[in-house]
Amino acid sequence: MVKKTVKMKSISQPRLNPPSRMEKDEQDPVVMLKMVPDPMPVLGADDERVESNLNRVTELHRARRRSYGTDYKRTGPALAAMFPGGVYLETAKEFSRFNLLLQIHGKLNRYATRFKQGGHADSLDDISVYAQILRRVDEEQEGS
Repeated sequence: MVKKTVKMKSISQPRLNPPSRMEKDEQDPVVMLKMVPDPMPVLGADDERVESNLNRVTELHRARRRSYGTDYKRTGPALAAMFPGGVYLETAKEFSRFNLLLQIHGKLNRYATRFKQGGHADSLDDISVYAQILRRVDEEQEGS
């Protein structure tokens, strides 16, 4: 018995963003059509504005990271320690109170990050404001 080897043409996987034009493929008689990518469009004013904004926020991110480091990584462990049984929020007031507590925690964390440099005065002011708002919310009657 003689075994025949048959050569199969591999089929490429579809792309996530397929090009919008198709052309006849003269090189391959089996594949009658091939996908041809559209040429890159010229950037307009809106595209340039988007790129400019992305560059601006990239620089902002770098500046914040230099100032604050990775203080955000401490939030989860700190909250888990503050609420060892977890926290279950049901009402809008509970969500508001928890949000204010998170704001205070974030500002306290930022202050701690800058502790050796003398702290962070704006964060202390913000903590004061958030604490008084939290106090007001705590004192409000539900639904009023």
